[in-house]
Amino acid sequence: MKNIRNVFPFILLFLPINLVFAKTEGTSPSGTKRFHWKRMRINNVDMPITNYGEFGMSLNGAGCYWPKGTGQPYIFGAGIWIGALKDGDTLVSVGYNTVGSGCDFCPGPPDSQHMADHIVNPHSHPEDRMYFSTNPTDLAEWPDWLPGDSLGEPLLISDEDVWCEYHDLESLFHTWVPNAYPIGLAVRQVAFAWDTPLINNIVFICYQFKNVSDDTIKNMYVGHAADDDVGYADNDWVGYDIDLSLGWTCTLLPEDGWTATEPYYVGKKFLRGPKADDTVYVADGPDNPNFPYAIRDTIYPGEYLPLTSCTKCTRGFDATTERRRYQMLAGWPVDPIRPWCPWPLDSVPDDKRMVMGCGPFEMSPGEVEMLFMAVLFANGDYGGYEYLDELVYELDYLKREAEIIQNLFGTASVFWTTLEGDPVITDTSWIFPGYWKFPVLPPPPNYTLVPGDRRVTISWDNYSETVTDPYYPGFHALGDTMYREDDFEGYIVWKSRTGILGDWEMAAEFDKKNKVKVLPDGTYEGNNKGLSYSYVDTNVVNGITYY
Repeated sequence: MKNIRNVFPFILLFLPINLVFAKTEGTSPSGTKRFHWKRMRINNVDMPITNYGEFGMSLNGAGCYWPKGTGQPYIFGAGIWIGALKDGDTLVSVGYNTVGSGCDFCPGPPDSQHMADHIVNPHSHPEDRMYFSTNPTDLAEWPDWLPGDSLGEPLLISDEDVWCEYHDLESLFHTWVPNAYPIGLAVRQVAFAWDTPLINNIVFICYQFKNVSDDTIKNMYVGHAADDDVGYADNDWVGYDIDLSLGWTCTLLPEDGWTATEPYYVGKKFLRGPKADDTVYVADGPDNPNFPYAIRDTIYPGEYLPLTSCTKCTRGFDATTERRRYQMLAGWPVDPIRPWCPWPLDSVPDDKRMVMGCGPFEMSPGEVEMLFMAVLFANGDYGGYEYLDELVYELDYLKREAEIIQNLFGTASVFWTTLEGDPVITDTSWIFPGYWKFPVLPPPPNYTLVPGDRRVTISWDNYSETVTDPYYPGFHALGDTMYREDDFEGYIVWKSRTGILGDWEMAAEFDKKNKVKVLPDGTYEGNNKGLSYSYVDTNVVNGITYY
């Protein structure tokens, strides 16, 4: 993959003299319902998230829209699946049931009194909700079990972090599949997203799950299941890239009323699975003449598991039993031609369900493992043009996204320990900003804004130019000679009468005198006329508020 230069212009937004700050809508204060449903909308993805393992589904059906604001659905419903062989039975606890929706998980911590309270009164523990970093109320009530610094302030990952916890111990919720019962798992989930170049069409989800039973759980698989109805449900295809740990659902035909051009893709990328406890052989794909008995990769004990299967079923042959769920996670599906087939071929469009799994592994009592994944999108408007000096088409673009985020994730690892029965993070480098290596804008300068008679004078200092890129040390250590430590380029003054997004016009631009004129994706051309630290706007009217 080509290296991506981190050259970004600095955008300076000036606030009005008489600015009134508005409160955020959609808060989740104390007293919110036990089953919490809310949308993540910080970047180009509009995706529902819950505190019971499901995502992408609205209260009435398909609910994940991309690009945000178009109303074009890509996911009907999706969620985490965790399976195991226990007491001679196959068990799978699901965040989303592909057969008519529903879940097996109960919000909140796995505390017996806690669960008993909820059975009597579902609203007895209002703290069993999702915590949004973009919600001041949630930040003020940030739970002790969430990451914080030495002063108790929240440690935030992205532009929007969403934390929650749930478990599978309440047997009353295991009613979607006959004879199902709990495995003994507690899950702490964080979903997060950035509204920044390169990854603003992606939502990340990390599941940290703990064995809270008294027994070692063996032959485990963890993964993701989805009914990704991309537009019209009955014309979907599924596919995968074994090397990228990437699976996708797509529609190849135009969708009625959609503004974007076909084809349309929603992908799920596994960034890291649990550690293998024994040697795991990853089967090769159908392109190998010795399939399904050829070996693609070997994972040794202690190494992290990649995607080991990507199976499919349809509305007519769905995961209606625990055994079938487990088979799909493990990669022994539903393909009558190849009874053991972790990578089945897709031959006709239909209403598809996709199950991605990684395993096997086992967990001793108190042990914590995790699945780290990303949800990413592509369509005809994001392909067929030059991107980073290469001609990229829709599926290539999806794969490029997967490569980029794998590079961002890097080789950082996760270490967990058990302290008084609760999992705690002992090394936060795996998820916190220092190890998410991508270009960011410089911080804003310190400025003053002085009104006058039919004029406004704005002046600022050079603070933005003194701060080096925080991700340079990591890229430099990797031998990346393209990544710049000093990536400041200039200032742009924007002006608006309303302050509403989309209602701004450029008032002035001050760009460094150098040879940098165009960003790697070709989106911006600087004027290279030199920097300034003040601007006087005389195109104003007394008594009018300007932004």
